[in-house]
Amino acid sequence: MKIKLIFAYVFFVVGAAKIIDWFIFWEQNKEIALRNRNIFIAKYIERFPDFFRLLFANNFLLDALLSMIMFVISGIIFLKEKK
Repeated sequence: MKIKLIFAYVFFVVGAAKIIDWFIFWEQNKEIALRNRNIFIAKYIERFPDFFRLLFANNFLLDALLSMIMFVISGIIFLKEKK
């Protein structure tokens, strides 16, 4: 297996896991999310290690942008591979 395909799979799995994790967390904490968004976001951020907390706490849009970039990169790699 080529190294590019490994990176594509890793990027895709990380992006998909992030989205699935968000939906599962939302379902488990829907009442908090509907009452107070700030408490919900703070509780979501607390789940991650300190390194990732800085990324989420400062700008949630940056996190979404990184996920989209990972999907785009993995998609381009998958499309370029002939197999």
